[in-house]
Amino acid sequence: MNILVVDDFKSDREMLAQPFRADHDVRCAVNLDEVNQVLENWWPDVALVDAMFPKKRNGSPVFAFEAFLELIEEKRAINLEMPQVVMVSGQNEAAKKFDEVRHWLTFGRVADVIPKSTADVGVEFFQAVVRLRVEALLDRQRWRGIQNNAQSTSEWFAHLGIITTSPRVLELRTHLIAAARSQACVLLTGRMGCGKELFAQAIRKLARPGKKFKEVDCGIIAPELFEAEMFGIKGAKPPNPPFVEKQGVFEAVGDGTLFLDEIHNLKWEHQAKLLHVLQERKFRKVGATDDTQFHGKFVTATNRDLLDEVEKGAFREDLYYRIAVFTIHIPHLAERTDDIPILAEYFLNEFVRARREQGQSCPDIHLHPKSRALLVSAPWKGNVRELRGVIEKTAELALVECAEAEAGVVIDPNLLVKYNPLLGPPTPQITTYDKLLETSGIKVQRWSELDEDKIPAITEAITARLSGEGKIQFATMEAALRPRDSDAGESTPGRVRQDPATIHCLKALLYLLLRTDNRATIQDFLEVLGLKAWAQRKKVMNVLAAQEPSLRVYSAFVKLPSQGRQEAQLVREMMKPKDLLDPS
Repeated sequence: MNILVVDDFKSDREMLAQPFRADHDVRCAVNLDEVNQVLENWWPDVALVDAMFPKKRNGSPVFAFEAFLELIEEKRAINLEMPQVVMVSGQNEAAKKFDEVRHWLTFGRVADVIPKSTADVGVEFFQAVVRLRVEALLDRQRWRGIQNNAQSTSEWFAHLGIITTSPRVLELRTHLIAAARSQACVLLTGRMGCGKELFAQAIRKLARPGKKFKEVDCGIIAPELFEAEMFGIKGAKPPNPPFVEKQGVFEAVGDGTLFLDEIHNLKWEHQAKLLHVLQERKFRKVGATDDTQFHGKFVTATNRDLLDEVEKGAFREDLYYRIAVFTIHIPHLAERTDDIPILAEYFLNEFVRARREQGQSCPDIHLHPKSRALLVSAPWKGNVRELRGVIEKTAELALVECAEAEAGVVIDPNLLVKYNPLLGPPTPQITTYDKLLETSGIKVQRWSELDEDKIPAITEAITARLSGEGKIQFATMEAALRPRDSDAGESTPGRVRQDPATIHCLKALLYLLLRTDNRATIQDFLEVLGLKAWAQRKKVMNVLAAQEPSLRVYSAFVKLPSQGRQEAQLVREMMKPKDLLDPS
């Protein structure tokens, strides 16, 4: 990372630069002219800037901090991010500019302020404080880099802790980014258990990573304690009646994110007080005579129709329009059934990981494909929360029932219904099919159900789509993929190796053959293969790209693009297009 230090005293420059010289690129400047010169061919990630320094060579120190900010904003190219600017102040002049500094902090032009008086305790202590603050800022930079470089919208959501491939959720990306960047309030709506807290956390990660996050359930605050809990209590000394000083939620959250869940439960009189805080951006402690500023991000959530509550007279109309500037509706699980198998496997993996972290032995646990279909057919009135509960309960009971299993535990439909009778019959009626798969004659609802049991059907469907040299090529590939007898060194007739990479590659090849336009995006591959784990995805992508030495047999059929390209295409080196695709 690049770090810029601006200070006109040599000893102070070295004190600020020394903690970072070993593992960062550090550049120093004495005045604004030197800063301008440094920025000609170099750009900082973090800038440590003294409040007082000369604007020009041989000039007198002045409060040049605002001029530095203007220079940075002027020099920044479109493709460069603004650096995290830290004011390092040792002058009273900075205190006189308090209102300006507070404004810069509030709106992100300045990331932090560190007083040089900290060095009075000791230079090493001061340097440790500076390094901790800067490392926190660099972590935020890295987080934003991860977000910006995510290869797909699904991956972008995964970085935020939201596991999804549903278009209904993926289309919320723009709304989340806009809501996070804005100073306006955000209202999250959706049924109970759909993940509103998770989305509130996502907004916090996007808007104010590293800052505090406070959640308040408006339904459990005692009405008589609302002001004390939310605004705090101002302590009083004798001879006045004694009050114990208490920090409220608004004060505790600071410049972080405050999340008020189930806001429809607020009493009418408390709604008025909350409206005042949001309008004036300040609150008053119980027993205080002056106000305290509130600089935090405000997010609310409800599972009710607030406009309906307004019509009933249960919710203030003016408060509704104040908190609903950005309204984001989170679809419930019945509206995004594609996510159910993915979430179920994710919860199983989390369950296994937690057991192992506690020092307990735990085999891998997976869902049978028919169990996934059974979960998809369930109503899930309790949404994601109910699904998680069912998965964790079933996994725990399955471990008891399959205590002797070492290779792994598979939760089949009978086991699932045995512990969760409300899920219905173990064999759900499948009425809709993937359009491409239906043309292949394979009767499954989605690509994720193509597992080792379906290998014969997959190979048969591939052969049916090939003609001429294509069939010869595929027969060669099948022979290469058959397990070999360790003694005779001969392949086993009629069987294809059943490792995950083979299954995924067969699915990818079938998908390409079923497409009439002969083209597919990387995102299409990821969705069809259902690959979420990074290591697994990398392995399969290497296989498909013919970069895996053990499985180069696929290179005759499939070629993924190099990094930066948007499309994958069929390789035509070993056969003509008309030979690969069925002319009919």
